[in-house]
Amino acid sequence: MKKIGVMAVALSALAACSSNDTVDFMGQKCAKIATGDQGDILIKCPMTEDFAALRSVAADSMFLSVNADKVNFDEIAADTENAYVNVIPAGTFEGKGACYRILVNEPVFDGETMYTIEICEEAK
Repeated sequence: MKKIGVMAVALSALAACSSNDTVDFMGQKCAKIATGDQGDILIKCPMTEDFAALRSVAADSMFLSVNADKVNFDEIAADTENAYVNVIPAGTFEGKGACYRILVNEPVFDGETMYTIEICEEAK
């Protein structure tokens, strides 16, 4: 859990510079691959040790509004060379800043099973 705390600090220091097609996230250039109906985006980042550590944590959430109409969940689940992050700029809870939902290892996309870990910044 200490590693998760460190990652939360790293995420809170995130400078999410972006263009139309890419986002700088956790020191990586990540590709935007979908936009959800609620303004959230799904990005694909090269796998790093930090992402690998986060992907091994027990899931507690799902993508906000990026769904199977927007991306191929089977392809995402099979891709072990990249990390997928649902960026939620407005946050998900009152008093929270931006939230990041990182796809865990061996996700199950059945509409009921949790498949991401959520980390949120404190509201500013």
